[in-house]
Amino acid sequence: MRRAVYRERCKLITVGDQPDELFDVVDDPGEMSNLLDNHPNEVAQLQNILTDFLHQAEERRPVNWEALRQSSGLEDDEALKDRLRALGYME
Repeated sequence: MRRAVYRERCKLITVGDQPDELFDVVDDPGEMSNLLDNHPNEVAQLQNILTDFLHQAEERRPVNWEALRQSSGLEDDEALKDRLRALGYME
């Protein structure tokens, strides 16, 4: 899973739970120069922000979320899956 978090001029992209790329979106709007190795403190701070956000989101999720998801029948909806693939949300 890929996620991103922004703070001021920095954008951190993670893959899984690991930091993957860091960009200065003001000086490098095309995101061509990965600054990950040059700014470990900024990476750690952004990673903490993202982790905190994910924990808060998980706490707000209904207790029976998995049961709701399974009973919705959406997992078996091939037309929906095709639309999500076309939009790039699924492989």
